[in-house]
Amino acid sequence: MRKLHNSLLGVMLLVTAMVTAQNPKGEAIPKNRLQHTLKGQQVISLTTAHPHKLSEYIKSHSEVELLQFSDGVYTIAFDSRQVLSNISYFLSETLQSATTHSRFTPNLQSILNSDQDDQLLNIVVTLHKGEDIWSVADHLMDSGLKVDPQFFGKTLNLKASKDQISLLQQMGEISSVDLQDEAVQALNYESRIVQKNTVLHAASLVGGYGLTGAGVTIGVGDGGELGDHLDFGQRVINQANGTYASFGAHGDHVSGIIGASGMINPRHKGIAPGAQIVTQKTTQIVANAEQYADAYGMSLTNNSYGVSFNCETNGTYNYNSVNLDYLSRTNPKLLHIFAAGNNGTKSCIGYPDGYGTVLRNYQSSKNVLTVGAVNHDRQLADISARGPVADGRIKPEIVASGMNVTSTGNNFNYYTNNGTSMAAPALTGSLALLIEQYRKIHGEDPDGALLKAIACNTADDLG
Repeated sequence: MRKLHNSLLGVMLLVTAMVTAQNPKGEAIPKNRLQHTLKGQQVISLTTAHPHKLSEYIKSHSEVELLQFSDGVYTIAFDSRQVLSNISYFLSETLQSATTHSRFTPNLQSILNSDQDDQLLNIVVTLHKGEDIWSVADHLMDSGLKVDPQFFGKTLNLKASKDQISLLQQMGEISSVDLQDEAVQALNYESRIVQKNTVLHAASLVGGYGLTGAGVTIGVGDGGELGDHLDFGQRVINQANGTYASFGAHGDHVSGIIGASGMINPRHKGIAPGAQIVTQKTTQIVANAEQYADAYGMSLTNNSYGVSFNCETNGTYNYNSVNLDYLSRTNPKLLHIFAAGNNGTKSCIGYPDGYGTVLRNYQSSKNVLTVGAVNHDRQLADISARGPVADGRIKPEIVASGMNVTSTGNNFNYYTNNGTSMAAPALTGSLALLIEQYRKIHGEDPDGALLKAIACNTADDLG
């Protein structure tokens, strides 16, 4: 049994001040030296005169991993010990340019290059596809690094000195090394009308569907435990240990938009008042998503939090993004919904005012559904973050009502709040109704990818 097997498995609060998974400023590889240059596990960036051929090659070779595609540049990883002659000759016939990649992200590299004292740094190591995380963890511990026993997916959390980190550059199993991110922060009667859910709630006798979200379980990652509001009754499964004081009643408000019963005031009934809610602290809801899906049948998670705004790193894809996408691939019945962020009134160089403001990491993941905000007139809210993300993808994919939304507080009260934090649960509640109806028709849960596609392709185009 490996050294870590006696440790509790789970996921750390995975958060960093990241940019892309690799530093694009590597060394150029002469085309005629390609086969002799590529030794062992490699990460390279390349351009090609035959993008279709390269795409088909990647799809048909499981040992080749596409890490990123942006502005015509492919970043791929592969083990040249397995496919040296095959891929190197293929690339030599099709590529226009190729560069090696540093495994260190630019923000980590800047610290390594600085005169900063050689203190232990909190870093996150992301492994290549197919690598055994247990073997790598054991090897790192044997090398004297401090490895956190809680990990998930393709990442390991370490404490290491600058000298120890420098040695990681030579490990072929590693895709990228980054600094661990900062902690995340918090980002309905009217909502039900704007989302056009009235026909879904109405009884079948009057031409409706009579949907309430009954039988659907939704995870809410927010401030932690909820207050004792009567609107939730016995439908809350608390998995959080306490609350984050800085979040206040944010989690209560978000949860009420999803599933308040309106017992105290029917005007503030949530969108899926029959749904069950699992509460956790922020990212711990996705960290434990597989467990909660097995234990409680959780189908959706709502995530109305994010890291701080930074024009240089907005919309970037890092190890948190990798883990979320990995979770979506390995648990296809789960869909994770994220608030896009509330920085639409800000400007970043190279973008029109308000654009390029979608937050990095979580919101920029490929398989999650990222949500912006509109007001009650269905006009885009000024504060709502807008893409594109760093690699050119469109985010957010959809918008929902997020302005002047009244929902539950934590003390038998209601209050009004604004933001994409309110828009995300409006959509999450709507998807719970869709799951309920899908089960009635098909007798099973829809895939998360299908839910995302339905939401994006049946929503009204507001221009």
